[in-house]
Amino acid sequence: MIRHLYPVMRYSVLLLFLLITASSAFASSPLDSFKAVKNKTNEKIVCGIARQAVEAKIRKNAIIQPPSGIPGFLKQPSAVFVTIIKKDITSGCMGTLVPREPTLAAEIIRSAIMASTADYWYESIREKDLGKLKYLVTIPGPLRPVGSKAQLSPKTLGLLVRKGSKSALLLPGEALTPEWQIYECRRKAGIPQNEKVEMFVFETVSFGPY
Repeated sequence: MIRHLYPVMRYSVLLLFLLITASSAFASSPLDSFKAVKNKTNEKIVCGIARQAVEAKIRKNAIIQPPSGIPGFLKQPSAVFVTIIKKDITSGCMGTLVPREPTLAAEIIRSAIMASTADYWYESIREKDLGKLKYLVTIPGPLRPVGSKAQLSPKTLGLLVRKGSKSALLLPGEALTPEWQIYECRRKAGIPQNEKVEMFVFETVSFGPY
């Protein structure tokens, strides 16, 4: 079992505004289209892009361009998270709920580099570890507001908790119970456990780990 794959991410007020209001951006790239292309071949291609991005950054301090000849779904814009795994434990995870790059391939490259060098929850990836790593690429769907923990499903749905400018999220699989999912999001966001918060859930499609 892969443990602790999904560290909590924090977002700025502007980003939160975008991800709540820009639901139309997801309409052009529904999760169903990614589910339809999920197979072993595409999983290896997707995770291979993340691997190439990290290895180029760590070994040469270089940023690669998306490979030529990639499947069409990698040429459309999409938000993404990239998780770096060493011995079944997370060594880095970064991403966003709204796309920043023109294509999913470019988004994977950006998130993979950030996960390897800029995730403050973990030490930066070292060159000697590159051969020991696996990569998990997770595509999030649109946010859906919920009003109670009864609507949560931590094994299958991510959760974002927000109060004012404070927020945090967990991707599916990080929590085993709704209570812990809410508690951990609050803790990571610095929101007292007794304060009222807004909650949003989202589905994901994952490629890997490879």
